[in-house]
Amino acid sequence: MGTPASSALSVSPPKPSAPVVLKAPVVVDQADMYTNVFSRFADKRKEGDTDGGSKFIVWVLLEYIRSLTDYQIPVQHYLHELVINSLVHYQAYYQLHQLLQYHVVSDSKPLACLLLSLENLYPAAHQLALDMLKRLGTANEEIIEVLLSKQQILPALR
Repeated sequence: MGTPASSALSVSPPKPSAPVVLKAPVVVDQADMYTNVFSRFADKRKEGDTDGGSKFIVWVLLEYIRSLTDYQIPVQHYLHELVINSLVHYQAYYQLHQLLQYHVVSDSKPLACLLLSLENLYPAAHQLALDMLKRLGTANEEIIEVLLSKQQILPALR
């Protein structure tokens, strides 16, 4: 005897549906990168890591800054500070001077103050800081204060 056609078909359990994937952009901002990635480099530096990794650290930071610039995203000053501090730690003053001279590191008052604090380690940092403040155009009082602290009265009056 024949069986009905419907009973001849095997019935399989329903397949689980695929998970729903939302197409939301993943955003990793500069603060996240600084906190979770770049600060680890700084921690290694504090632990006394003085091997060839120093060039890698600076290279990665500069590449990240270049990438942000390429996408026209303003770079936060704390990333520039980390580059400067890393170069100073490894005594790469020539590279620091080049980055500042060619404006790879953006001008800002916090960075100028950092450079002023580095004068004992790198005397040229004083003039680099003054040049940065002058380029900003909004730091005349700070320039006068710095010049007066160095007993440079005539340049301060100018």
